[in-house]
Amino acid sequence: MKSIFLLLLLSSASHLLAAPNCLPQQTERTADSLKKMKRVSFYDTSAIYTKHWNQTVTFAYGNAPFDASALLRITDSIHGYAFPIEKATTSGFGRRHGSVHKGIDIPLVPGEAIVAAFDGKVRYAGFNSGGFGYLIIIRHPNGLETYYAHLSKIKIKADQIVKAGQVIGLGGSTGHSYSPHLHFEVRYHDIAIDPEKIFDTEKYCLKKEMALVAELTKPNGAPKQVLRQHTGDAKVYAVQSGDTLSKIAARNGTSVEALCELNGISKSSIIRVGQEIRVN
Repeated sequence: MKSIFLLLLLSSASHLLAAPNCLPQQTERTADSLKKMKRVSFYDTSAIYTKHWNQTVTFAYGNAPFDASALLRITDSIHGYAFPIEKATTSGFGRRHGSVHKGIDIPLVPGEAIVAAFDGKVRYAGFNSGGFGYLIIIRHPNGLETYYAHLSKIKIKADQIVKAGQVIGLGGSTGHSYSPHLHFEVRYHDIAIDPEKIFDTEKYCLKKEMALVAELTKPNGAPKQVLRQHTGDAKVYAVQSGDTLSKIAARNGTSVEALCELNGISKSSIIRVGQEIRVN
């Protein structure tokens, strides 16, 4: 399985919407994969990290259009995840005190470590005068952005590549904050997504490996015709021992470039036995 991320990988609607109760966290990397992660130009050249890349504003996309029928690969065998801080959520997403609360609140002790939810690149790291206080925004290879607000200290900087589970800051109560807590948001093209559509906030794990953009961003979820469109046409190949991207491309009558575009990977990406690659 592989990510960017606007990815269309699945074989059935039930696979899309009915994921395991808890997906195992994957924050460890081999030395080789970490070296590759540092070397690859994906974080510098991909449109995800060149278009609407603004380090001085909170919301970078404005009214830029996006494809609501696309599939997002949330995690896979290469790109892991971690819950930002494994403590109970006390305030969820939705209507609150006459306004919409666009994230979840997690009480903490000042100075507790906050970690990155997914691999990605830091777009914003600094004090936000709009109420977030010390804020970190990380953009992930699938286009999602995660927000970590009210921090007491920031331990990374803009343009830095981070991995899931890496400490990025310390919890606090800066900005418009009633008490020490982490305000955690997930957004796509600036649209706030209920983090509980992605995370089980009691078990601190992912609910699913992939989801339709419409499923995440629209209040009523994804239209049935969109589900049919994606589940009917996608062809997925499971990586076998000895496979390379070139071999997979030749076997399936496509090109390495096309595979990379479909799966949000680069030519130097590591593929593993059992990993699912979309080939059409």
